[in-house]
Amino acid sequence: MLSRKDGDLGWFPQYFRASFKDGDRYITLKLNGHVRSVVESISFTNTAYQLEMNKDYKMCNLPQEKVGGYFWLRMSDNSCQSIQNPPVTFYPDSVLPAKVLNLPSILESKLVPVDLYRGGGEFILFDGLNDEFCNQIHDVTEETDAPGK
Repeated sequence: MLSRKDGDLGWFPQYFRASFKDGDRYITLKLNGHVRSVVESISFTNTAYQLEMNKDYKMCNLPQEKVGGYFWLRMSDNSCQSIQNPPVTFYPDSVLPAKVLNLPSILESKLVPVDLYRGGGEFILFDGLNDEFCNQIHDVTEETDAPGK
């Protein structure tokens, strides 16, 4: 899922890429070179437009921060076309981000929902985590952050 916390459109351009090569089982979605999710298929809402794999698209507008919301990409005709925001998903046989922080399952009730009025999806963990990786996480993806593999 793409989020406006993944950088600020007002400060520097955001680029989306759907990466796929022969032999891949999944399409890898990237924002500014950072792996964000994998999907089996993805397409523009407007079927008159075809999403080209392995092409950088400049994002236009801020994404809607929810699964099933939309994000918009600038086309060669200068229009902005929407794609439905997919859930963040990875599989054992798919590409993975360079660093992964595994949180407790929502079903374990350790994560408490805090976004009850906008459709959910934001949680807080009151117990905290004892993971060294926590000290390396930025609140947002910075322009100078190295992308994951």
